[in-house]
Amino acid sequence: MNAAPTLLDHLMRLFASPPSDVFVAPSIPEKKMNGARSFAAWGQETPLLLFDNTVFGSAKNGAVITQHALYVDTHKGRIDLSWIRSMPVYEEFDGTLQTPGGPVKLPKMNLTEAHDAFLRALETIVAHNTGLAMPAMAGPPVPGMIGQVAQHFLTGTKKLDMGGRASRRKLANAAAASSIWVDTLAGERIVAYGDETVLGKGDEYLLLTDRRLLARAHGEMKDVPYARITGVRLQKVTLAQRLVIDMMGGSASVDLVTLDDDAPAVAQFLNGVAALPYDQRWSPPAQLASPSDPSGAGALLADLPVPDPRIPILLRLAQAGVASGAMSVEAARDHVERARLFAANAAVGRGMSQGARLSPLHGEDLVAVLRETLGAPVGVTGDATTRVLDFQLTQGGSVGRAAASTAVGLAALAIVGVGWVSQPGRRTTVLRVRMRHLGSATGFSVFDLGSTQRDLAEEDPEMLEGLLESCAAAEPVLLLGRMLWGWQAQVGAILATPPQAFAEAVGRAIGWTDLAPFFAAAGR
Repeated sequence: MNAAPTLLDHLMRLFASPPSDVFVAPSIPEKKMNGARSFAAWGQETPLLLFDNTVFGSAKNGAVITQHALYVDTHKGRIDLSWIRSMPVYEEFDGTLQTPGGPVKLPKMNLTEAHDAFLRALETIVAHNTGLAMPAMAGPPVPGMIGQVAQHFLTGTKKLDMGGRASRRKLANAAAASSIWVDTLAGERIVAYGDETVLGKGDEYLLLTDRRLLARAHGEMKDVPYARITGVRLQKVTLAQRLVIDMMGGSASVDLVTLDDDAPAVAQFLNGVAALPYDQRWSPPAQLASPSDPSGAGALLADLPVPDPRIPILLRLAQAGVASGAMSVEAARDHVERARLFAANAAVGRGMSQGARLSPLHGEDLVAVLRETLGAPVGVTGDATTRVLDFQLTQGGSVGRAAASTAVGLAALAIVGVGWVSQPGRRTTVLRVRMRHLGSATGFSVFDLGSTQRDLAEEDPEMLEGLLESCAAAEPVLLLGRMLWGWQAQVGAILATPPQAFAEAVGRAIGWTDLAPFFAAAGR
């Protein structure tokens, strides 16, 4: 019988094709290791991963992970891998990692891909140290026949990131810029993602899910359900390989420029999908709840898409609430489903369903977050099922920052960082947010009611991305607060509650737990 993969096995398999400035043993250049010795005294340990954070490639700044410890230029000391049990919280530059020996400063890598790689390595260590499910060493990126076809044709592609290997920063950028995205509410999963941008932002892309192909180029979206595909062929065009997709009732084409070397594999994958029976061209979402696991918390814990330390805390609270009788099974299932949606959004970017972006918050809680970020709405219409809110934005300068910086709730917890500003000279405009109830989620769409009256993703994706990041920073705090104090608590009271009160309530339920990741927006 083969031994179970170790933490070192998982770390070594992370970067089969490492990005720039990331080096993997045994192919770490001696010159890089000599430079890294300026901050890392690893002695007899063996460097496994080296992250070069210098402009000229000296590796005198960055990070080194050995089989036993992490070394970074911002700390100079040895950080035992067993100490890394939660992800660092990044602000503008360095990050802060909480360890038994006190807080440790971690560097933010200059290149986005190198920083994402560094965080993926830390997430793998956190998952191992906290008992989270580790990804399979090999196998299909998603369950079902789609995953098997993907494993057969897409394994070994040069620039496609399979399953959970895709940069979450790029996926967040892509989601914010797109009018169609992954339906995390219905359990849609990513098979592979390919960045089609020159500078690596990721907002133009090819995305293969377990149900369809999505692509965005020059502001135009392509959405091709696998059920409609009858065949795919390649055409060579200027500077690109064109996928010509024949479908029932028509055809579609997708040009691959950055991904031109992987175009034949993508065509083979899509033809393999087209050969499947129609009922096998998508994977239905897994059912979490069972007689032995009535809330579904245990099943979700074993199938987390991202080793985010906040999710297990929410799930353990649901389990403890049911066990103590403080929470009904129905309420726990609702909380678990909201935690699942939050985890899925963190893994693949803000999900969309029925044309609306998805939040795991109840509508009233989402309204409170929007008020904290954008200020009080100037108009509200609708009912408990659907609601429309209009927000007046100031001309030029910082949009919404005054509201966020003066609000007692989110600002007091330091969990809102409005990262977007209006364009200089832009006319005063109104954002319209249309919301609707979707069970254990709220769907919302954001429109610019200025001169264009278009979806904000089309008019100003950077502004939308900033708004979505503000929501993502607030969501885990409100999910935690609802788990602790129920739906009868006023949302304003939850947002004004100091972190210590959260920690005491969590401690009474499941024992002392580090809640720092809940109270600061992650710099991803």
